[in-house]
Amino acid sequence: MGDLRTELFEEILPFVDKPLRYTGGEINSTVKDWNGRTSVALIYPDTYEVGAPNIGLRILYHLLNQKDEYVCERAYSPWTDMDAALRAKGMPLFSLETHTPLNCFDILGFSFQYELLYTNFLNILDLCGIKFRSRERTDGDPYIFAGGPASVNLEPVADFLDAVCIGDGETRIVEMSRVVREGKLAGKPREAILRDLAEIPGVYVPMFYDVRKSDGFLIADGPRVRRYIEPDLNKIDFPVCQIVPYLKTVQDRAVVEIMRGCGRGCRFCQAGFFYRPVRERDLSNIVNIAKESILCTGHNEFSLISLSVSDYSNIAKLLPALEKQFTPKGISFSLPSMRIDSFNVDLARSVKTIRSSGLTFAVEGGTQALRDRINKNVTEEELVRVTAIARELGWRSVKLYFMIGLPGWKEIDEIQGIAALIQRLMSEVPKTAITVSVAVFVPKPHTPFQWEEQMPADRAKEEFHRLIGMFRRNGRVNIRYNNPYVSRIEGVFSRGDRALSGAVEAAFGKGARFDGWSEFFSHDLWTEVFHGMGIDEDVYLRQREPGSEVPWAPVDSGIDDSYQMNELKLSADGGTTPDCRDKCGVCGTCDFETVKTDDAEIQDDAVFDESFLSNIDVFRTENAGCIRFLYRKQGILRFMSQIDLEQTLCRAFVRANIPVKFTEGFNKHIRLEMGWALPIGFGSEYEVSQIEVNQAIDPDEFTARMNSVLPDDLRISASKHVEKQNRINRAAHEQMIEFRFRIPSSRAEVSGLYEKNREFKKVTPKGEKIIDLKDFILSLNFEEDEAVAVYRQADGGARIQDIIEALTGMDTRQAVRLNPQVDYRYVVREGNRVGVFDV
Repeated sequence: MGDLRTELFEEILPFVDKPLRYTGGEINSTVKDWNGRTSVALIYPDTYEVGAPNIGLRILYHLLNQKDEYVCERAYSPWTDMDAALRAKGMPLFSLETHTPLNCFDILGFSFQYELLYTNFLNILDLCGIKFRSRERTDGDPYIFAGGPASVNLEPVADFLDAVCIGDGETRIVEMSRVVREGKLAGKPREAILRDLAEIPGVYVPMFYDVRKSDGFLIADGPRVRRYIEPDLNKIDFPVCQIVPYLKTVQDRAVVEIMRGCGRGCRFCQAGFFYRPVRERDLSNIVNIAKESILCTGHNEFSLISLSVSDYSNIAKLLPALEKQFTPKGISFSLPSMRIDSFNVDLARSVKTIRSSGLTFAVEGGTQALRDRINKNVTEEELVRVTAIARELGWRSVKLYFMIGLPGWKEIDEIQGIAALIQRLMSEVPKTAITVSVAVFVPKPHTPFQWEEQMPADRAKEEFHRLIGMFRRNGRVNIRYNNPYVSRIEGVFSRGDRALSGAVEAAFGKGARFDGWSEFFSHDLWTEVFHGMGIDEDVYLRQREPGSEVPWAPVDSGIDDSYQMNELKLSADGGTTPDCRDKCGVCGTCDFETVKTDDAEIQDDAVFDESFLSNIDVFRTENAGCIRFLYRKQGILRFMSQIDLEQTLCRAFVRANIPVKFTEGFNKHIRLEMGWALPIGFGSEYEVSQIEVNQAIDPDEFTARMNSVLPDDLRISASKHVEKQNRINRAAHEQMIEFRFRIPSSRAEVSGLYEKNREFKKVTPKGEKIIDLKDFILSLNFEEDEAVAVYRQADGGARIQDIIEALTGMDTRQAVRLNPQVDYRYVVREGNRVGVFDV
């Protein structure tokens, strides 16, 4: 493993984009000794930035690592440059925690959030040298598990999977790992272990199902696997010490799941049906999890997660409790999913205190008739009312989501309906900017619309452009739409069968990767693959007879087919169904003993915790000067950008409960002054920053508290109190930097390049200029196998990467291999060297 890590850090990471995607070592990540433990790698088959915030994998990672007998690590899809580098070097894809090749793990657990990740999945197996098809693997190969929202129908990749977790995975992943562990310790063959896995409630093992053809589809015959449901969220050990990435991710915040499931019964919504019944976390539990999460992560924001936050039964108490506890500490919280019909003035006022950006609502259908058909119980009047409330409270924009191709699209002009609704909003709520996002409806398994036709992509594209044309000259309305050809491929795989496994493999072979990314998706490639294999993709998109056999038959969602067909009939008649929390529709999910709707305790109140971040107060106006601190930036954090370094320090201030001072205005942030930025990949033993504080703190205490929460590669060696006006970048505007790097070939060559490359061309915003290095390089010496240089850094002058390029002939990325390090930063005062820290 050591050789792999060395080659990774010296030969690969300097040359790829965002190397921190692959280093691991994040705050709250877990590294265990492998000795005697069963190893599990949880894998999100998309980029690190997309996968790292995933709440499902955070929970499973936490639960497995809590148990002594397992070691759980993580991996993500490498970006294209890293993929190419691994293949060029013949290196396998590895885990982040210990950089162990994935083919060395006992179990690889993949989370499929949607259907366009399948080629990434095969790419990961290929990078690991693991055979694609389950039947071809032997006892020494890892077991390939899968779960996530797409597990409702994984038939298109079933041939590649050993076992699938159907439903809630918290206890299932532990049970599945136990079976593999005990089976391997007992020396059982692979097939016997797979049969043991098939005995676990909620686990589907595709290998043991016979396949037959019916109505043009391949149907897997065998026992139906009932979705597993965790009945009580309050009993799930939710992770509070969530991993804190060292680079910006798509959701850069802590998360708190407040409820699971939805009782609304929107007929298009797969999650609403598949995650029934509604189970809420108690209010006091939510607040405690949020507090512990902030203390463990240092995030300045957390997100309340559920299918519809505003449907939480105790929302009227929850939001004020969160405001009281977190707002004075500079901690905000977001409500990413709110329904129009549960949005009122009180909720709007609460949201306004924590978020100033625009509001987002899912309207879905363009007319009331369509909204009734899909059971989206939202009226135009409610939308106008909510938008007016938002405008009165200061919001200037609103974002609305719509779908086209909903059942009834052939009889109803959806585009005209959307346009009329927008025009009414413009008329009745003037001066509000409206962003409209439109997508093609993709019928999903386990919903009443699972037998419906999907709108052709060409027709959808025409409709999108018709809507854009209606508002082309209107500056208040911005129309956006999802690629209908991406939706077409999603629709094929959403309701696909095992005949598509060959297509996934063929598309991978032709270079398909990151199909959910617009810059990589190729509809032509997929069309070529389907036609080459004799697959008519329209078979998967056509109307089907209600009640007819479907490829996802092995999965029992818990909802009776008779209920789904009755909902489909109600839809055709324009009928609606009430929220199941108001009136049970007897869908078949609940047994009313263990599995049932579980609302939060009505009398539950959160107790305000005065000790929480007791030193931090955004409203405290006192000025206690600044704490200047000297620190090192080494190891994996050499690859951290200046922006990410600033964010990492700010989170450490929160974890250490430092009395930081905040800026004024709505979006308050910590007053931190950073020094000069280093190029990515350059280390330093002498970095200086300073933080404003609003109450006195002893510098030694500051150092001790910060070092107790900082990673080993980012350590403070000294700190002191300075006055606010003594700014680093003002006092050391021009500074000298002493740095070293490993000599690439010989001292003579470095000296020769120094004499030869005295001038270089620098491109600035004002144009090009010639810089003479003799004005900047003050000295060049040698110590064993290293060169030690001192240069003058000033605005518009030579940078450290310019100096190294002149002395080595290498560009910045190549120079990272020479382990460049800053030793000292100083200014000259009255002929004496004074360190920047002491200025």
